[in-house]
Amino acid sequence: MMNSSMNGMVNVSGSLVWIWLGPLVIIAALLAVIAVVILIRGGDERAHHEARQGGQLEPWIAGLSIAAGLLHLAAAPEHLAEWWGYGYFFLASGVGQVLYGEVLFRSPNRSRRFYAIGLFVTLAIIALYVVTRSVGIPLLGPGAGKVEAVGALDIPSKLVEIALASALTALLWQRQSVNRALDRAAHHEPTTDDTYRQRNGTRLSRRVLLSGSVGTVAGLLALLVGLGWRRPRTSRSESLGAGAPQATAPTIDLPASPAANGALQVALTVEEVEWELAPGKRVKALSYNRQIPGPLIRLRQGQRLQATVTNKLSVPTTIHWHGVDVPNSMDGIPDVTQSPVQPGESFVYAFDAKPAGTRWYHTHYAATKQQDRGLYAPLIIDPANPEADPPDREYTLVFSSWVTGLSAPVPAPSTDGGSSDTGGMMGGMMGGSHEPPYDTFAINGKAFPATVPLMVQEGERVRLRLINASGSRTHLIYLEGHQLQVTHTDGNQLQEPVVVDVVPIAPAERYDVEFTANRPGVWSLHDLTPGQTEAGLRVKVIYAGQETVTESSLRTDTNSLQQWAYPMGQGVDWLPTPTDATADFQLTLSGGMMGSDQWTINGKSYPHTDPLPVHQGDLVRLRLFNMSMETHPMHLHGHSFRITGIDGSKISTPLIKDVMAIQPMGAATLEFVADNPGVWMFHCHKPMHMEGGMVTLVRYQPPVKG
Repeated sequence: MMNSSMNGMVNVSGSLVWIWLGPLVIIAALLAVIAVVILIRGGDERAHHEARQGGQLEPWIAGLSIAAGLLHLAAAPEHLAEWWGYGYFFLASGVGQVLYGEVLFRSPNRSRRFYAIGLFVTLAIIALYVVTRSVGIPLLGPGAGKVEAVGALDIPSKLVEIALASALTALLWQRQSVNRALDRAAHHEPTTDDTYRQRNGTRLSRRVLLSGSVGTVAGLLALLVGLGWRRPRTSRSESLGAGAPQATAPTIDLPASPAANGALQVALTVEEVEWELAPGKRVKALSYNRQIPGPLIRLRQGQRLQATVTNKLSVPTTIHWHGVDVPNSMDGIPDVTQSPVQPGESFVYAFDAKPAGTRWYHTHYAATKQQDRGLYAPLIIDPANPEADPPDREYTLVFSSWVTGLSAPVPAPSTDGGSSDTGGMMGGMMGGSHEPPYDTFAINGKAFPATVPLMVQEGERVRLRLINASGSRTHLIYLEGHQLQVTHTDGNQLQEPVVVDVVPIAPAERYDVEFTANRPGVWSLHDLTPGQTEAGLRVKVIYAGQETVTESSLRTDTNSLQQWAYPMGQGVDWLPTPTDATADFQLTLSGGMMGSDQWTINGKSYPHTDPLPVHQGDLVRLRLFNMSMETHPMHLHGHSFRITGIDGSKISTPLIKDVMAIQPMGAATLEFVADNPGVWMFHCHKPMHMEGGMVTLVRYQPPVKG
């Protein structure tokens, strides 16, 4: 069963999980072996009456069984919402354990078979738990084959069950010992069930009654704790971090702990893994903590993050904290802000998390060889003050493109590097660059049909945090049967949500969108870009109780659909007030001629591009002109900017972003306030374009004012 990551998580890495699971396996196995030996050696049923004279284990067993059952019942509702099979298992096991305890509490005089059944059922539940937390259960449910994270209630639940199994084993052992004593006493009158009842009756002693009551009270307290822990949060979701509501769908596995100063300390290991994108599609990928995308990090605005990155690759690497206003030395740019992290070395990134919103982190070293192979992950910074009206449920979806060589490449639109449709001489001269032959598209590291369904309840308001980690592809995101409300751009809030049908999301962009779950059934969220849904960019949205409903056919075009565009939104402007002059720069973006992979800013390729000199406090204005036939998602490090003009039209209420997709032959005007001293990259976020030279540096000039 899937451990609902909508509840608190114990964030531990794969090795640390076994510090918990290892002793659990050893203890359960020992109890099973002891019980089997006892049962094989046999014994006289008369012994169980005499054994009761030497101990009072039965009422404790009853109380522990009730406690375990109530914990399972507390977990059942959310598991039922995930999948009926999970929910019914928890209901059945919970009811069974409660009834078992109540029967034993009312009538402790039971046969060895009764206790043996209780023991082996308990051990089977523990074994199933170990399997789901170590290798996953194949075939069953929407999370088939998925290794689940250790949940916050797992530890007390399993400790109760280990205590129950230990008590049952001790009782069986005790009765075996009494059997031997009775066999040695040949003159002893055989004690049968009838003679025992004649002598002692079935009344409970005061000690038995007190012991059983304590066990039952412990069970009720466990139920209250379980229900209190599973009380609806401000946001039901899937996340990581320090005390934040959860927010993502895939497996999450992150060593994380709060430091004494309130910082969130995390450990990230960069290493190669074999990764299955979909059945039959396995690739050699790069990962953070052996998962793709890497673990979601979630913390509060202003909270300090200390991330220790250990490089187990054979080549250098770095991490860039995209959209975060980090100190310049923490920006992760090789040989600009730091030396690359060499193989076998570690580096500690430390900074205060700001601004709030959907951010992400990814490699900034040889992006076509590292980012395209899996080195990216979500980073969510929650506002310092809780949201006034949070959604009912939240998911984070990370889109990516892959080259597996196992299927035919999906042609790219001309604006994403595909062949131009202008034809003739101009088509040849202006045609696209050599984009990687992407053949598979994934959501949270899995391509359909391996994507993990998004479960919702009718009537819920659901937030989706969309992150495009694809190297060069724009995705046209569409949810069948529902409209989407765009609420945030690159993590920055809009004044009012904008209702659309389709959200185009360029490389490195993020959009927060919401929808109301008001059309029960099974629907798909997918990409309307030709060929990309079929190549895997699709995930099902399933209403609780509608799992068996047949899904309608998918839409394949954007005709008559309302698509999001920058001028539709009105941003909440939180940028600081400039304190000095205006620095004005004009940048012409060009390149890709005749299929070339050389890209330029003002006719020069990095590192020969002219830097942009600014002073602290300046209002910096960038006038961009795209003279190529491809879209350029331009990203500024260390700052957010306003979009004040597009194609010559002024925008009166600018969006706040850190990536803007400049369309072919288009123009845009951006403004930012120079309030974060250092040397900062401004570049196209398509790896082929960045590595081809479309990069310049914003360089703060001394003296730093203010």
